[in-house]
Amino acid sequence: MDIRSDIYSLGVTFYYMVVGDAPFHGDSNTEVINKHIAEEPASPRSRNPAISNFANTIILKMMSKKREARYQTPAELLQDLDAVLAGRPLVIATMQPSKLRFAPRLSRATALARLKHKGINRLHLRRPLK
Repeated sequence: MDIRSDIYSLGVTFYYMVVGDAPFHGDSNTEVINKHIAEEPASPRSRNPAISNFANTIILKMMSKKREARYQTPAELLQDLDAVLAGRPLVIATMQPSKLRFAPRLSRATALARLKHKGINRLHLRRPLK
């Protein structure tokens, strides 16, 4: 267990906050635990249509069964939450896990060019991308 377990737990808390109900139910604590391990939760948006696509995506990423598919650090989660609050597109939640960890290292110029090409002109950095 590592920080990603805490991110999962926080995702369950967010789920409850926006849906008003737990993601899993059962006749016993053991049954609920087994559902947490084996079943995907219903989309928060399917249970509360007022939830934004952004919030839905973030919560489901936090609650992913595969640790590698979750936010790897609280900083990654905060980056996407900051993006939503600033009206920018999500950065981390829309990436595939393989692209997060195993992508070849790019030069700064190449990385910035790719970000600009994708329409990401400014991340939560101290200054805009140039």
